[in-house]
Amino acid sequence: MLTSESTFENNVIDFQVLISSHLLKIMGWDVLYHENMISIIGAQTVEINTRCNFFMHLHKFLFFFIAFPSSIRKKFKYIGLCLVYLSFIQIIRIASFAIFIKYFHNHWDTYHDYSSYIFYYPGVSILWYVFTESANESIQDIESFIYKYFVRALLFLAFYHLLINPIQENINKKIIKPFIENNLNSEKKYEVYINKTHTILYFKEDRNHLLQFSIPFGQFYFFLLFILNFKPYNLIKVISMYNLALVPFYALAIFFFFHGNFLWGKIITINEQIFRLAYFLILSIKILNPKRLYSIKVLK
Repeated sequence: MLTSESTFENNVIDFQVLISSHLLKIMGWDVLYHENMISIIGAQTVEINTRCNFFMHLHKFLFFFIAFPSSIRKKFKYIGLCLVYLSFIQIIRIASFAIFIKYFHNHWDTYHDYSSYIFYYPGVSILWYVFTESANESIQDIESFIYKYFVRALLFLAFYHLLINPIQENINKKIIKPFIENNLNSEKKYEVYINKTHTILYFKEDRNHLLQFSIPFGQFYFFLLFILNFKPYNLIKVISMYNLALVPFYALAIFFFFHGNFLWGKIITINEQIFRLAYFLILSIKILNPKRLYSIKVLK
């Protein structure tokens, strides 16, 4: 999953906005756009940031293809089809944002929050269905998949989104942000912005100086735990220890950042890119060589 500072993802979003603007023009609207911003003339501008893209949700859409018993070639085929579908539907979704905020702006927040369910999930669900229907695995393999992966995914969604995520959001809103504002930002030289479990700190005199981080033990962490069924133990131990170590590391980074050491903002960004890449590599091993996961040993 790419971060909000990923140049590649920003370029992808800019291209999506460009295509969406041409689509709206073909449909008869007068459109203004610039990089990741788009609007129908006379309406409020919509800014498409990385939180509005599908990259950060790829693990939700691709886990089915990864986990379902099938050939590696077929897995990659359907993963590719899924990426093509998500890229296409995201262009439609961006165009719908511009239309919706012009004509139904009073309901913008609700539409924005639930639009991913409208656009992403129906098509992905169809791909999941076709993927299983065209499989040559036995009924026993399919039943095994349903039990081992579909149930695990449901448990993950229930556990994380009903229990862990609300707790983390409250920690971010009621503890982390007030602590930073009251103890580190008393001179109001920095802007503190939170988005659910994510925090961004800006230096007001130069917004290029920023530090952004997400609360450790996040969504992808719990997703891996449930999909891997908390095995192998050594791998889960390493991932958990790493997330635990992030707590004091982030605390020191925030402290130094507020004392003018802006390099720490870049260090945190690189760190988040690395651990998300590590999570993705674990899923890749799950696709290519599942037994390899169980050969991982913790150095003593």
